[in-house]
Amino acid sequence: MEPNSTNMSGTRPKVSRREFMKWSAVVGGTAALAPALHEATGARTNQLVNHTSTTVWSACTVNCGSRCPLRLEIKNGTVTRVLPDDTVGDELGSQQVRAYVRGRSIRHRIYNPDRLKKPMKRKPGTKRGDEQWVTISWDQALDEITDKMKQIKAKYGNGAFYINYGTGTLSSVMAKSWPPDQSAFARLMNTWGGYLDHYSDYSTTEITQAYPYFYGSWVAGNSFDDAKNSKLQVMFGNNPAETRMSGGGQVFVSQQTRKEFGVSTIVIDPRYSETAITMADE
Repeated sequence: MEPNSTNMSGTRPKVSRREFMKWSAVVGGTAALAPALHEATGARTNQLVNHTSTTVWSACTVNCGSRCPLRLEIKNGTVTRVLPDDTVGDELGSQQVRAYVRGRSIRHRIYNPDRLKKPMKRKPGTKRGDEQWVTISWDQALDEITDKMKQIKAKYGNGAFYINYGTGTLSSVMAKSWPPDQSAFARLMNTWGGYLDHYSDYSTTEITQAYPYFYGSWVAGNSFDDAKNSKLQVMFGNNPAETRMSGGGQVFVSQQTRKEFGVSTIVIDPRYSETAITMADE
């Protein structure tokens, strides 16, 4: 029988004062630790709760019309990671649409220290180019803009309101400028007499004249994977590998269509472009 264990008769052995004090100290120390352990556990639990992340869907809204989907990981109301679409595989026709580097780094755009979060007005007494500004309220900004627009319209007419192409956030909801007649500001101006529109864009102004004769149209034309129905495709100065590195997965579609369906490809370009290197037969 082990020392200090209960004997067969149910009686306990005598415990010396020294042993009693030793075990009392151990028990007392454990009891004193209990609240601390509870607090530590609680703190750790709260820490986990506070750092639980959620994932929401968004999109790349840089100066591009593709709007590639993004998944934003949110912790405590802050975007901590930007992730690509993971809902489908890489099968041609149902492939993932992965945003490129600018879209994947949009978190830095959101939290850029130079981002303007409040309306700014030129400081009284300074002139254009001095770069001196004061912060004003949204109400003041909207009131001053409204008054100025009324003055301009009364003096010059609606033709003085020009909506420019390319805002830096072409695909955003409020600030987008393409298609011209579908932007929020254009729709507002249509209810107030109209505006001066822009024609085409800075990338395709000339070539849009040729679209109807060669491709039928631009926006309503065939998708890149329609090349699978042809034995040969010719790219005149078309360089999707560099100009559409994301663009709704157009590079992937072009490369996979050529690979899976054996479409011969000729690239005509004054320079040995990335598309010529990766896609061209000659």
